[in-house]
Amino acid sequence: MSIPRIYQFLTRALLFAIVVTLIYIIIRYIFYKGFKKEKPELLSIFLVFYLASLIQITVIRGYEAILDFNISYLFLGKWQLVPLYYTFMELKRNLWIFLYHVLGNILWFMPLGFLLPCIYIKLTDLRKILLICFLVSLSIEVAQWFLNTGISDIDDIIFNVAGGIAGFYLFKITGIIKEKRCLKREDNI
Repeated sequence: MSIPRIYQFLTRALLFAIVVTLIYIIIRYIFYKGFKKEKPELLSIFLVFYLASLIQITVIRGYEAILDFNISYLFLGKWQLVPLYYTFMELKRNLWIFLYHVLGNILWFMPLGFLLPCIYIKLTDLRKILLICFLVSLSIEVAQWFLNTGISDIDDIIFNVAGGIAGFYLFKITGIIKEKRCLKREDNI
Protein backbone atom coordinates (compact mmCIF):
# COMPACT_ATOMS: atom_id res chain seq x y z
CA MET A 1 0.00 0.00 0.00
CA SER A 2 1.36 3.40 -0.93
CA ILE A 3 2.00 6.23 1.52
CA PRO A 4 -0.80 8.42 0.03
CA ARG A 5 -3.25 5.52 0.40
CA ILE A 6 -2.17 4.98 4.02
CA TYR A 7 -2.69 8.70 4.64
CA GLN A 8 -6.17 8.46 3.11
CA PHE A 9 -7.08 5.49 5.34
CA LEU A 10 -5.73 7.22 8.45
CA THR A 11 -7.59 10.44 7.67
CA ARG A 12 -10.89 8.57 7.30
CA ALA A 13 -10.20 6.60 10.48
CA LEU A 14 -9.43 9.74 12.49
CA LEU A 15 -12.52 11.57 11.29
CA PHE A 16 -14.73 8.57 12.03
CA ALA A 17 -13.12 8.14 15.46
CA ILE A 18 -13.61 11.80 16.32
CA VAL A 19 -17.33 11.61 15.52
CA VAL A 20 -17.83 8.34 17.44
CA THR A 21 -15.84 9.65 20.41
CA LEU A 22 -17.82 12.89 20.57
CA ILE A 23 -21.06 10.90 20.54
CA TYR A 24 -19.68 8.68 23.32
CA ILE A 25 -18.68 11.72 25.41
CA ILE A 26 -22.09 13.35 25.01
CA ILE A 27 -23.99 10.17 25.86
CA ARG A 28 -21.72 9.41 28.81
CA TYR A 29 -22.01 12.94 30.14
CA ILE A 30 -25.82 12.89 29.87
CA PHE A 31 -26.10 9.40 31.35
CA TYR A 32 -23.87 10.08 34.34
CA LYS A 33 -24.73 13.77 34.66
CA GLY A 34 -21.08 14.63 34.45
CA PHE A 35 -17.91 12.62 34.77
CA LYS A 36 -16.79 10.63 37.77
CA LYS A 37 -13.57 11.88 39.23
CA GLU A 38 -12.24 8.52 40.42
CA LYS A 39 -12.51 6.77 37.05
CA PRO A 40 -9.85 7.30 34.37
CA GLU A 41 -12.24 9.06 31.99
CA LEU A 42 -9.49 10.22 29.66
CA LEU A 43 -8.25 6.65 29.18
CA SER A 44 -11.80 5.41 28.57
CA ILE A 45 -12.33 8.14 25.99
CA PHE A 46 -9.04 7.24 24.32
CA LEU A 47 -10.11 3.55 24.25
CA VAL A 48 -13.33 4.49 22.45
CA PHE A 49 -11.36 6.68 20.01
CA TYR A 50 -8.88 3.85 19.39
CA LEU A 51 -11.58 1.18 18.87
CA ALA A 52 -13.51 3.44 16.48
CA SER A 53 -10.31 4.05 14.49
CA LEU A 54 -9.55 0.32 14.48
CA ILE A 55 -13.01 -0.62 13.23
CA GLN A 56 -12.98 2.05 10.55
CA ILE A 57 -9.55 1.15 9.21
CA THR A 58 -10.08 -2.61 9.27
CA VAL A 59 -13.78 -3.19 8.60
CA ILE A 60 -15.49 -0.08 7.27
CA ARG A 61 -12.57 1.03 5.09
CA GLY A 62 -14.01 -0.62 2.03
CA TYR A 63 -17.42 0.95 2.42
CA GLU A 64 -17.95 0.70 -1.35
CA ALA A 65 -17.98 -3.10 -0.96
CA ILE A 66 -20.52 -2.82 1.85
CA LEU A 67 -22.84 -0.92 -0.47
CA ASP A 68 -22.41 -3.68 -3.07
CA PHE A 69 -23.19 -6.42 -0.56
CA ASN A 70 -24.36 -9.63 -2.15
CA ILE A 71 -25.28 -12.87 -0.40
CA SER A 72 -22.79 -14.70 -2.62
CA TYR A 73 -19.96 -13.03 -0.65
CA LEU A 74 -20.83 -15.28 2.28
CA PHE A 75 -19.96 -18.32 0.21
CA LEU A 76 -17.26 -16.90 -2.02
CA GLY A 77 -15.52 -14.67 0.53
CA LYS A 78 -11.77 -14.72 0.76
CA TRP A 79 -10.26 -16.62 3.68
CA GLN A 80 -6.57 -17.33 4.07
CA LEU A 81 -6.29 -20.10 6.62
CA VAL A 82 -2.73 -21.34 6.13
CA PRO A 83 -0.68 -19.66 8.87
CA LEU A 84 2.18 -17.42 7.68
CA TYR A 85 2.19 -18.79 4.10
CA TYR A 86 0.96 -15.60 2.41
CA THR A 87 2.97 -13.41 4.75
CA PHE A 88 6.22 -15.08 3.67
CA MET A 89 5.07 -14.87 0.04
CA GLU A 90 4.76 -11.11 0.61
CA LEU A 91 8.31 -11.06 1.99
CA LYS A 92 9.62 -12.71 -1.19
CA ARG A 93 7.78 -10.22 -3.41
CA ASN A 94 8.10 -6.93 -1.58
CA LEU A 95 9.65 -5.99 1.77
CA TRP A 96 7.40 -2.92 2.16
CA ILE A 97 4.19 -4.98 1.84
CA PHE A 98 5.55 -7.53 4.30
CA LEU A 99 6.49 -4.86 6.86
CA TYR A 100 3.19 -3.02 6.35
CA HIS A 101 1.26 -6.22 6.98
CA VAL A 102 3.24 -7.53 9.95
CA LEU A 103 4.12 -4.29 11.74
CA GLY A 104 0.79 -2.69 10.90
CA ASN A 105 -1.18 -5.47 12.55
CA ILE A 106 1.10 -5.54 15.57
CA LEU A 107 1.10 -1.76 16.05
CA TRP A 108 -2.67 -1.46 15.62
CA PHE A 109 -3.29 -3.88 18.51
CA MET A 110 -0.67 -2.64 20.96
CA PRO A 111 -2.98 0.06 22.36
CA LEU A 112 -5.64 -2.58 23.14
CA GLY A 113 -3.17 -4.67 25.14
CA PHE A 114 -2.00 -1.55 26.96
CA LEU A 115 -5.30 0.23 27.65
CA LEU A 116 -7.41 -2.69 28.83
CA PRO A 117 -5.38 -3.51 31.95
CA CYS A 118 -4.83 0.18 32.58
CA ILE A 119 -8.57 0.91 32.69
CA TYR A 120 -9.96 -2.36 34.05
CA ILE A 121 -8.27 -3.80 37.12
CA LYS A 122 -9.53 -7.35 36.42
CA LEU A 123 -7.68 -7.43 33.10
CA THR A 124 -4.13 -7.54 34.43
CA ASP A 125 -3.75 -11.22 33.51
CA LEU A 126 -2.08 -12.04 30.19
CA ARG A 127 -4.56 -14.85 29.45
CA LYS A 128 -7.49 -12.43 29.58
CA ILE A 129 -5.73 -9.97 27.29
CA LEU A 130 -4.90 -12.83 24.87
CA LEU A 131 -8.54 -13.89 24.81
CA ILE A 132 -9.89 -10.37 24.29
CA CYS A 133 -7.35 -9.58 21.55
CA PHE A 134 -8.14 -12.88 19.86
CA LEU A 135 -11.90 -12.27 19.99
CA VAL A 136 -11.61 -8.67 18.76
CA SER A 137 -9.33 -9.76 15.92
CA LEU A 138 -11.55 -12.70 14.99
CA SER A 139 -14.57 -10.38 15.00
CA ILE A 140 -12.77 -8.02 12.62
CA GLU A 141 -11.85 -10.87 10.26
CA VAL A 142 -15.41 -12.25 10.26
CA ALA A 143 -16.81 -8.74 9.64
CA GLN A 144 -14.38 -8.26 6.75
CA TRP A 145 -15.50 -11.56 5.29
CA PHE A 146 -19.20 -10.88 5.83
CA LEU A 147 -19.07 -7.32 4.45
CA ASN A 148 -16.45 -8.11 1.79
CA THR A 149 -14.22 -5.25 2.94
CA GLY A 150 -10.97 -7.17 3.18
CA ILE A 151 -9.32 -10.54 3.04
CA SER A 152 -9.83 -12.57 6.19
CA ASP A 153 -6.43 -13.92 7.13
CA ILE A 154 -5.27 -16.13 9.99
CA ASP A 155 -2.00 -14.18 9.96
CA ASP A 156 -3.88 -11.00 10.88
CA ILE A 157 -5.20 -12.74 13.98
CA ILE A 158 -1.71 -14.00 14.86
CA PHE A 159 -0.08 -10.57 14.48
CA ASN A 160 -2.97 -8.75 16.17
CA VAL A 161 -2.70 -11.01 19.21
CA ALA A 162 1.08 -10.48 19.19
CA GLY A 163 0.44 -6.73 19.20
CA GLY A 164 -1.93 -7.09 22.14
CA ILE A 165 0.71 -9.07 24.02
CA ALA A 166 3.33 -6.44 23.23
CA GLY A 167 0.98 -3.72 24.51
CA PHE A 168 0.32 -5.71 27.67
CA TYR A 169 4.04 -6.12 28.35
CA LEU A 170 4.57 -2.43 27.67
CA PHE A 171 1.93 -1.82 30.33
CA LYS A 172 3.78 -4.15 32.73
CA ILE A 173 7.18 -2.60 31.99
CA THR A 174 5.96 0.92 32.65
CA GLY A 175 5.11 -0.15 36.18
CA ILE A 176 1.59 1.22 36.10
CA ILE A 177 0.26 -1.98 37.60
CA LYS A 178 2.27 -1.37 40.78
CA GLU A 179 1.85 2.39 41.05
CA LYS A 180 -1.48 4.11 41.55
CA ARG A 181 -3.45 1.46 39.62
CA CYS A 182 -3.98 3.80 36.63
CA LEU A 183 -5.52 6.78 38.38
CA LYS A 184 -7.53 4.92 41.05
CA ARG A 185 -9.64 3.10 38.53
CA GLU A 186 -12.75 1.27 39.61
CA ASP A 187 -13.17 -2.46 39.57
CA ASN A 188 -15.68 -2.17 36.76
CA ILE A 189 -15.66 -5.35 34.72
